[in-house]
Amino acid sequence: MNSKIRRHMIATVTKRVLGLPFRKKVKDIWRLNQAESEALQRDIFLKMLKHARTNVPYYLANASSYPACEDTEHWRSFLQSLPILSKGTLRDANEQFVSKKRPLGTTFHTTSGTTGTPLKLWVSPLERAFADAIVFDWYRRIAHTKRYPPQISLSGFMTPSEDSSQLYWSAFGGRSIFLNMYALKEDHRDEICRILARYRKAMLYGYPSALAELARVVGDSLRDVKDRFVAVTSAEVLRPQYRESIESNLCSRVYDQYGSQEGCHLALECEAGNMHVHPLIGIVEILNGRDKPCNDGEMGRVIATGLLKRTMPLIRYELGDFVVAREGTCCCGLSWPLIGAIAGRDEDLVVTSDGRRVGHLDTVSTKHLNGIAESQLIQKAYDRFVYRIVMLPGARENSDLVASNERRIAEQLRRRLGYDLLVCFQYVDAIPREGGRSKFKAIVVEVEG
Repeated sequence: MNSKIRRHMIATVTKRVLGLPFRKKVKDIWRLNQAESEALQRDIFLKMLKHARTNVPYYLANASSYPACEDTEHWRSFLQSLPILSKGTLRDANEQFVSKKRPLGTTFHTTSGTTGTPLKLWVSPLERAFADAIVFDWYRRIAHTKRYPPQISLSGFMTPSEDSSQLYWSAFGGRSIFLNMYALKEDHRDEICRILARYRKAMLYGYPSALAELARVVGDSLRDVKDRFVAVTSAEVLRPQYRESIESNLCSRVYDQYGSQEGCHLALECEAGNMHVHPLIGIVEILNGRDKPCNDGEMGRVIATGLLKRTMPLIRYELGDFVVAREGTCCCGLSWPLIGAIAGRDEDLVVTSDGRRVGHLDTVSTKHLNGIAESQLIQKAYDRFVYRIVMLPGARENSDLVASNERRIAEQLRRRLGYDLLVCFQYVDAIPREGGRSKFKAIVVEVEG
């Protein structure tokens, strides 16, 4: 067993054990009516606000902007009166958002940086376990299993190296499979189909683009067994053509989930095909350019208030995403708030000469590299790329670091795409943002697929 799989198994078991006390609460939330759900969110928010005002340096230093809520009956109006927190503020005052009462075992992770400079995000073991319990309860429901369903994840990280003969890694006796998303080629079709056909019931998980590519590769080879599977997509916009392809070739149904690494919101797709905001994770507002709530059907900015993460509470945090506001109730019977179409994290996909479409190459090619603040990958031709890079202060003068980073990026692109290519590097002061948004397109494709 390799070290990555070992760490994954230890972390998973730890989260499942720590998450046992949350299981009843997680299950009960599905049965609450709208008034009960509203009251629960009110109580959690007021406790979170009190905690932030007492224990979190940023809110202590800005006490006048974050007063106590005196009129709890109109708590939502009070929430909407609080300042909107930007990514820039969170980045610049990062440590000030971490609670002084940091639980034992609290760690941090960083965002990918595809929406700007990476952020450092702190989370405690219990918060990880609570979130894990919420997500896997949903997985169990959509897979119609009594226990957690076997999971086949398309991954670019938890996978064998390029010189390995393995196509995937396995954990928990095969109940978790990590299939290399960069090895989705016709040459591997038969082996991939054999892997999937082993399961009597399982869940596929991955980026919409990766699952759509898998659907293209397997074609109709799994038509007789595809009803054994459901698929969960995340981290990209689920385009209609992706859904159609995945459901045609891979599974009985695709379910989308919309969250963020900041962990202050989560929307899940129901059986009726609508997106519901989970009440235990956070509160979502969709605002227009005047910071007023959008009307039904209007697209606006996503503002999220986290209810789960006391270690690093984020109140009215602007994600940089755009979503369509949705009012009313859902025919599925679930009382949770609705949101409409998600437009915030669409990206172009790199097009290969053999017709493949590959996403998230920007993330894997720059991950763990030193000195890079943010970057943008531009595809000029099948085998010609431009990498725009913003370096951290002082790093541009380190010629050895720059040369090492350029070699690593070029090697990663060649490895992931599987053919020789040319990469030109441009060092700039900032990546242009589109339309005043805080996000920029991490990948720009100027090639017609």
